[in-house]
Amino acid sequence: MAQQTFPPRAERFSPDLAIWYFGFDGHRGDYGDIGLTAEAFLGLADMMMDVAERVCEGKLVVVLGGGSRTDLATALIPPVIARLARGSPSKPRSSGA
Repeated sequence: MAQQTFPPRAERFSPDLAIWYFGFDGHRGDYGDIGLTAEAFLGLADMMMDVAERVCEGKLVVVLGGGSRTDLATALIPPVIARLARGSPSKPRSSGA
């Protein structure tokens, strides 16, 4: 749902900077469970990078929020950081090589 509603709203708003509060409490089995999975969080990372590229010259700030389960933190945070480090699927970061 976010992928259908957020990008057009962000484009209409046209911010100078995008901010993503990345909390994992909405993951399945955490206290705020809304059924999100690791795959969903990676998709959110891609979406946020793509939106930031399109509407604010790639300026994206990610604030790490929380959740209550350390196993989820361990499973989710490193892959999301790796995905962010690679850059937007529409404009990947150069490896420098």
